[in-house]
Amino acid sequence: MRLVAEPYLPFALWIALAVIAVAVWGWYVLSSRLPVAGRVKWLIYGLMAATLALPLLVLLNLTWIESVPPPAGKPVVQVLVDASASMATADVDGKSRYQAAIEVVREAEAELSEQFDFRIQTFGQTTKPASMGELDAGAATANETDVATAIRAVLKEDVVQGQSILLLSDGVHNVGTAGDVVDAAKQARAMAVPLFAAPLGGDVGIKNLAVTPRSPQELAFVGQPVQTIVNVESVGVVGQRLNVELWFAGQVVGTKEVQVTSENQGQPLEAMFELAQEQPGLFSYEVRVTPLQGEATLMDNRAPLLLRVLDRKIKILLVEGKPYWDTKFLVRRLAADPAVELTSVIRMAEGRYMQRMVKAVGADDASAAESTKIIRDVDQVLSDDSLADVQVVVLGRNAEYFLGDDSLASVKNWISREGGSLVCARGAPTAQVSQRLNQILPVSWDAGRESRFRVSMTTQGKDLRWLANFAGEDVLGAMPSLAAVATARRRGLANVLASTVATESVSGDDTVPVLSYQPYGAGRTVVVEGAGMWRWALMAPQHEDKEQVYETLWRSLLRWLVSRAGLSPGEDVALQPDRISYESGAEATATMLIRPTKVKTPPKIMVTGENDAGETIFEKQFQPSPLGDDPGTYRINFGKLKPGRYAVRPVESLTGVGSNVQSAFAVRDRWDEKLYLDARPDLMKRIADVSGGQILEQADAASFASQFEAHLEQSRPPKYRRIPMWDRWWVLSAILLLWGCCWVVRRKSGLI
Repeated sequence: MRLVAEPYLPFALWIALAVIAVAVWGWYVLSSRLPVAGRVKWLIYGLMAATLALPLLVLLNLTWIESVPPPAGKPVVQVLVDASASMATADVDGKSRYQAAIEVVREAEAELSEQFDFRIQTFGQTTKPASMGELDAGAATANETDVATAIRAVLKEDVVQGQSILLLSDGVHNVGTAGDVVDAAKQARAMAVPLFAAPLGGDVGIKNLAVTPRSPQELAFVGQPVQTIVNVESVGVVGQRLNVELWFAGQVVGTKEVQVTSENQGQPLEAMFELAQEQPGLFSYEVRVTPLQGEATLMDNRAPLLLRVLDRKIKILLVEGKPYWDTKFLVRRLAADPAVELTSVIRMAEGRYMQRMVKAVGADDASAAESTKIIRDVDQVLSDDSLADVQVVVLGRNAEYFLGDDSLASVKNWISREGGSLVCARGAPTAQVSQRLNQILPVSWDAGRESRFRVSMTTQGKDLRWLANFAGEDVLGAMPSLAAVATARRRGLANVLASTVATESVSGDDTVPVLSYQPYGAGRTVVVEGAGMWRWALMAPQHEDKEQVYETLWRSLLRWLVSRAGLSPGEDVALQPDRISYESGAEATATMLIRPTKVKTPPKIMVTGENDAGETIFEKQFQPSPLGDDPGTYRINFGKLKPGRYAVRPVESLTGVGSNVQSAFAVRDRWDEKLYLDARPDLMKRIADVSGGQILEQADAASFASQFEAHLEQSRPPKYRRIPMWDRWWVLSAILLLWGCCWVVRRKSGLI
């Protein structure tokens, strides 16, 4: 503890005030002739000197400074040990990465336990505390490496004294993105918790093949072939020919060959197969790529592929409030599709509506049966009877003539209970969208002036691979711009498949939904924003290679809607696995839809599974459970299943009703931890730098201790407590008392 002066005034000014006070006091002593005795006179002089000195001392601000002891306890070191499967790679001086990490922890605990409080945790899918004994007895077997979650789990612990993180890992983060890890490191820096990373391992140079269908579920019609594209990815393979096979019912039904060259190495290679069936139903295929010797894993050499075959055409009802060019071109494209049976109703005048029915009857698009008639009862266009066999309703502009209260109620019931799909082809279907209609649509609209924009697929839209046959990922951005007089805003559960790239922004938001959808009961509602899409069908000669974009986009949209619809016309029972490929550890589920008017009780389901060797590994019956308040929707939870291929069928054959109950799905182990084994020292260094820590070039206890101590000296400088001497109640009281005594003595002496 020491006493220092910290004047409230500049010290030179304080000195000047002190000199003036002494001069005034001296002048008073020398010049005054006090009529009192000698002792009293000098008492008065002393009290006056004290009354002048005390304020000067207050202005001088004498302060006691004492050091504050550091927090009790040792600095905490949170040791994170990666226990994922990639850490089993033996490339650290003949030892596995996991064994090398254990040795670092053992050495650090032995040498530094007196100086630091070591808390050990292992991580993979989850993070959990561990002791040295548990580390020795454990193994690197986790199927995931989640570095970000491990760091955040440590930061949640309530530690008062300073702490740091010692991360022992190969840096192969495969849950989320590397950005998630960097964000966790930033959070550590904000909490003054440096991360010292010791990267383990190096490049392994593995070899592997993987096959994946672009669309794991294809839709076709009886006797109509459909093409499917399979992607083949390779790692560490150059100059080899790879055989890709299509299997059905235990036999090879197609073979393709692709070659990996130095030019296409690292890029997915494409193999195209043609699927066709002569009977309706759900057919389970499998694509395989012939394994290579020494592959890292064989789990991704096979993938399931489902083909849903329908025996009825897609029935589409299109309504429009007045003739438009967009309508004309859309009707032409839909009518040319041999899988479509189109009925269009267009308002020509007050009380006069033209109904046109088109149905392709041959392979040639021009071969079609067509009938036209004039109708006047518009209320019947969207009635329950009219929608009974329809799968897709397309609303154009000025559709308010068709959407009376009864018609709108029929449409909503048809979507939610019958699994129909409503498509608003050019933005808002009515001039003023009613509340009842707005609540089932994925977007709402704000009025504004006309704007023009181009279109770009979102990440979710690209994943659907609707435009996979066109070069370039943003083929829509090269198409002519579209126009809109209102700005769409995403609502609630909307999923955006395409958004704008604005050329003339109206609202200040350069990205608004163009193609969006949302579930509504058993069906879906879709909004396609923008007028002028007919120009996509009439491209300039230099862009004639993009003329098929318009047709392909609508064709893909319709098949996507129908393939994911609940009950198609003629179907009374349908079973849809929520996914056709699950990772081990995840619960496999499926949804069953029944038509309550035809089927009273959902049938029991038998699930049979087999492994790659063809051995039965699972066989069990399941009773579907009601899902929500909808009497026709049921859920089946198959639980967590072993890796293998699973077939789903009713326990008893269904007769007398249309059904689509048979299905299939696959369960596979995660292979990331066996495939991506190259260490990531770059990621380890980045998160160490971001967190305020350092990378440990040598994974040993001594280098960590020295660097952490240097951090503590920087981040925990000595702290002091400052105590002003005059800032006490009794000091102020003493000053007032002294002034009072001086006044009393002077008054009793007759000086006041």
